[in-house]
Amino acid sequence: MSKRLAKNDYTVGWVCALQHETAAAKGMLDEIHEDLQEQDTSDHNSYVLGQIGHHDIVIACLPAGVIGNTPAATVAKDMLRTFPSIRFGLLVGIAGAAPSSTHDIRLGDVVVSKPHGVTGGVIQYDRGHVNAKGKFQRTGSLNSPPMILLTALSRLRMEHELSDSAIPLFLSRMYERYPKTRKEYAFQGKSDDQLYQPTYEHPETNKTCAKCDPKLQVQREPREGTDPQIYYGNIASSNEVMKCGVKRDQLREELDILCFEMEAAGLMPDFPCLVIRGICDYSDSHKNDKWQKYAAATAAGFAKELLGVISADRVRQEKKIVQVSDSILQEITTSIDVQVRQHAARQERRYENDRHRVCHQAFKTSFYEQFKNNNPRRAPRTCRWVLENEMFSRWWQIQKDGLLWISADPGCGKSVLARSLIDNELRSTSTHTICYFFFKDNEEQNSLATALCALLHQLFNAQPQLIRYAMASWDKNAQKLQTEVYELWEIFLTAVTSENANCVTVVMDALDECREKDRQTLIELLYQFYVKSLRPVAKSSCLKVLATSRPYNEIENDFQRTRPLMIRLRGELENDAIHEEINLVILERIATLAERNKLSPNTTEELKQKLLGMKHRTYLWLYLAIDDIETTIRKSFQPDLESIESLLLPESVYDAYEKILTRVPKNDKNRVVHILHIIIGARRPLTTSEMAMALDILRGSQSFAKFKDTEGRVKDLICDVCGLFVFINHSKIYLIHQTAKEFLVQSGLNEVTDLWRHSLNPSESETIMARICVEYLSLSELNDFAQAEISKATYPRIRHYSKYLEMGKYHEITVLLLYSSENWAAHFRNASFEPKDVVVSKARELSRVE
Repeated sequence: MSKRLAKNDYTVGWVCALQHETAAAKGMLDEIHEDLQEQDTSDHNSYVLGQIGHHDIVIACLPAGVIGNTPAATVAKDMLRTFPSIRFGLLVGIAGAAPSSTHDIRLGDVVVSKPHGVTGGVIQYDRGHVNAKGKFQRTGSLNSPPMILLTALSRLRMEHELSDSAIPLFLSRMYERYPKTRKEYAFQGKSDDQLYQPTYEHPETNKTCAKCDPKLQVQREPREGTDPQIYYGNIASSNEVMKCGVKRDQLREELDILCFEMEAAGLMPDFPCLVIRGICDYSDSHKNDKWQKYAAATAAGFAKELLGVISADRVRQEKKIVQVSDSILQEITTSIDVQVRQHAARQERRYENDRHRVCHQAFKTSFYEQFKNNNPRRAPRTCRWVLENEMFSRWWQIQKDGLLWISADPGCGKSVLARSLIDNELRSTSTHTICYFFFKDNEEQNSLATALCALLHQLFNAQPQLIRYAMASWDKNAQKLQTEVYELWEIFLTAVTSENANCVTVVMDALDECREKDRQTLIELLYQFYVKSLRPVAKSSCLKVLATSRPYNEIENDFQRTRPLMIRLRGELENDAIHEEINLVILERIATLAERNKLSPNTTEELKQKLLGMKHRTYLWLYLAIDDIETTIRKSFQPDLESIESLLLPESVYDAYEKILTRVPKNDKNRVVHILHIIIGARRPLTTSEMAMALDILRGSQSFAKFKDTEGRVKDLICDVCGLFVFINHSKIYLIHQTAKEFLVQSGLNEVTDLWRHSLNPSESETIMARICVEYLSLSELNDFAQAEISKATYPRIRHYSKYLEMGKYHEITVLLLYSSENWAAHFRNASFEPKDVVVSKARELSRVE
C-alpha cells in the first residue's frame, strides 16, 4: 500500500519537459507515494511523488505542448511554493547531440552538465547582443550545479572506472514492473542510429530516413554492446530546437558543447540543479521521434544511479533552496516575474501599440522566406564571376544609393546566386538590412504588390522604429493597402530614406517572371528614385537594389532610361567564366558519383571528359545530366562495362527534359499529362492535398471517401512518375525551373508531335482546371457539409461557400474549396467546352443568383 508524506518531507525536485520523460522518471521510482491532498493555490503543477533509495522525490512536468526556458523556470518556481524543503533539483530528459571525433556520442547515450573551463556546465547560446562590428556576442554565464551534486558526480565517475553503469539494470527492472515499456522505452537498434554529413539536409518529402542517401552517413567505428555511454561537459540551451548540422558543428567548435536542449537556461539561475540528458537525435534535419522514449529512460536511469551515491542524511544537511539567501522564494518569484515582464517588454518594444502590430502583420502576404529557400545553396567556388567582379564590388562598397542589374541566360544560377548573396555576402547586420523577393511565374509570386509587402514586412521586422511611416496609410486603407502598389512604394521609400533608418539593400530575383505591367512599373519607380538620389542631399542611410533576370530585349528596353543611373553586369557575356565554374562542379559531382557507384578510374575519367566536352553547359543542364547518368548506372549490372560513348547525354536542358519524361511508363502517361496540366494551369502552386483532390475529381470521383488514400500516395506518385521534372517543397508542388514550363507549353506556332516538347495546349490546361473546380464545387456532399456548418440553406451555392470560408474553418472535404471558389470563373472563361458538356450547365448553376 502506498504511503502519504507531508510536503516538507520531500527534498529532491525532478523536472521534466515531456510526458515520456515523466513516465521514465516514474518508472525509476522504487516506491510511489499518494498524491497531496492540497498544494499552494498559486502552484499549477501536477506532481508524481515517490522514493528512490532513501530520497523522497517530487517529479513535475511542463504543461503539454509548452517547452522552453521561461516555462521551465515557472514550473520550478511553483514547485518551491508547495515543497519548500527541496534542497536541489534534477532536470532530466532528452536532447540532441553534438557529436565530434573526440566525443563519439550515439543515440541513447547520456550527457551530464559539468563545469567546464569558465562555464558552469550550461551555456545559453542565444543570450547576448550584436556588437559594433555586427557580430553576435554572448553575455553572462549560468550557475554551476550545487557542490553536493558535483561531489556525487566525482564519486560515480570513479565507480564507473571500476564497473559498468547500473542504467541497464534499472531499465530491465522498469520493463519487468511496466511491461508496456519493453518496446518503445528499449534500445531501438544500431541500424536506426544514423549520423549524416552536416551539410546533407533531410529531404522534406521523406517522413523517415529510409530513403536518405546511405553514402552520406558519417562512418563510425562499430560499438560493442548496446549499453549507453556517459559524457560530462557543457550543455547548450536556448528557446529554439537545433536542427541544422552545419550550425550544430559551428557552435560545438565555438563553445565546446556536447548537446542541445531547451529548458536548462531557465532553471539554472534560481533553481540549483544538475542537467541530465539522454540523446534522441543529432541536432540536424534528420530528426525523428523513435529514440525519444529510450533516451528519456537512460537519462532517468542515470539520475537514479546518481542519487544512489548521495546520502539522504547528507541531503537534509543542505540548506533548503528557499534558505539559500534571504527570502529566496520571494527572489525566485520576483526573478520570474521580471523575466516575464522583460519578455513582454521586448515583444511590445517592437510596436508602440496593437495598431503597429496588426499593421506589420498585414504585410505578411506571402511565404517569401520559402520562395528563397526553394532554390539550392551555392556550390563551393562558384558565382565568382559576380563576387569577384569589379562592378559588383563597386556597387556594394560605395556608401550611396545604387542600382545593379545582373542578367544571365536560363539555367546559369541567377536564383542560386541571389539566395547566396542574401544569406552570406549581403546578409543583415546591426547597421544594414537586407530585404528580398523571388518572382515566379504564378499568381503567388508574380505581383509587384506582393513583393513590396514582403519588403516592408522584412524592413519593419529588422527596423521596427520605421513602422510609424506606414500607420497613416494603414489607418486610411486597412487591408486594401496590400494591393496599392504606389502607396506601398511610397511607404517603403519614406521609411528607408528617413533619418533614423539604417542602410537597406533589396534583392529582387527573376524580374522576367514578374507580370509585364508590374515589372515596367517597378523599373519606372526605380528610375524616379535614382534620378532624385543624384541630387546632393545629406543623409545617413542608403538604398541599394540588385535585380536579376534573363537578358530579354523587352527588359533591356524597360531599363533604357535607367541605364546611365545603374551598373549592368552581363552574365551572358561571361559564359567562359561560368563554364569554368561549372567545370569545377562537374569534377566534384563526378568524383562523388564515382565513389558512390564504385566506378574505375578509367570509367571516371572518360565520363569526366565527356561532360567537360559538352558545349552548352549550364548548372541546370548539369543537374539533369548527372541524374541521367546515375539512372543509367543504377540500372546496369556492371557499370564499368557500360560504354561511355553509349551514354546519350542530353545536349541541352530541353533534351534532358525530354529524356526524363520519356521514361514515364505508358500506363502512367495520361496521369502524368494530367498532373502537368494541373501544375501549369493552376494560378498558384497547389499543395499535395489539393493535387490529390484534383486528381480524384478528374477520375470522376463523386465522394470523398477515398480521398485520404489518394492524399497519402500523391507525394510518392509525383516523385515516382515525374522524376526531377517536378519537386515538392513545404507540401507545395513546383516545376523544376521556369524553362520546364516553356518546354511543355505550346506557343501557338509549335507543331504537334509525339514528343513531350510543346505538347501541352494552354487552353486544354485551363479546361482541365475549370472542370476540376466546377465539378468539385458542384458536389452535393460539399454543399451539404457547408450548409450544415453555417445552418443557412438560403445562400446561393457560391455565396454559401464564401460564407463558410469567412468562418475560417477547415475540414478535409474543403481542401480545394478556397482555390476553386476564387479561380473557377477565370479558368472557365479561358476554357474550351462543348456547349453540351455537363460542366457548362454546372457552371451556370454555380453562378446563378437567387
